[in-house]
Amino acid sequence: MARIFEECGLPAGALNVVTGPGGAIGDMLVFDSRVAMVTFTGSVDVGLRIRNLAGMKRVTLELGSNSAVIVEDDADLDEAVLRCVAGSFAHSGQVCISVQRIYVNAKIRNEFTERFVERARKLHIGHPHSSDTDVSSLITEGEARRVESWIAEAVEAGAKLVSGGARTGSTIEPGRPSATSRPARRWPRGRRSVRWSASMPTGRSTRRSPKSTIPTMASRPASIPVTFTRPFEAARRVHVGGL
Repeated sequence: MARIFEECGLPAGALNVVTGPGGAIGDMLVFDSRVAMVTFTGSVDVGLRIRNLAGMKRVTLELGSNSAVIVEDDADLDEAVLRCVAGSFAHSGQVCISVQRIYVNAKIRNEFTERFVERARKLHIGHPHSSDTDVSSLITEGEARRVESWIAEAVEAGAKLVSGGARTGSTIEPGRPSATSRPARRWPRGRRSVRWSASMPTGRSTRRSPKSTIPTMASRPASIPVTFTRPFEAARRVHVGGL
């Protein structure tokens, strides 16, 4: 990328790309006096460390999205399913705003689940450079193992994995939402499949109304897409990055 910018006329050295593990080069860049500002997108823990080490430098942080969606009973299900599937599996879920939790009104639970599963099953797993690939490998096999363990944790806690979720090397078969009869308010605290989901929808809860959904949604700051039917109560009660 830096080479392309230079070929387009940017002075040599104006844009520098330094690659490497964050743990190896992160502190070095934060401490270096030649770096006037630090911008970081990632986990809350790392963001707090950068903020504490940066001293007088300007810092911009985008941290810890655990994006949830509320689907109400008057939603356009075709549109909701289309957006939820695309938002869940684009770039194999490795996007900071990927859909990670879906709260569905109990009245439309079964229909939403059937449509979601049907559409997710049509996703093509393949090479990331192939134009017909919808889902490819995660960045490392270690990350794939982590996702696999979170799926297993959700099932152990009482969720039902409708289909998918199998791992082959660093590739996870698109995991369809887990239906559970246990209300989210009684879901064990600390379960990663709810409180800190992987970048795929390993957990789905059924709710009877927006009011019962909001406390669980607000258990962690998140960017929450909401159907534009009954959003105003949620807008007043949910403290999130975007609504």
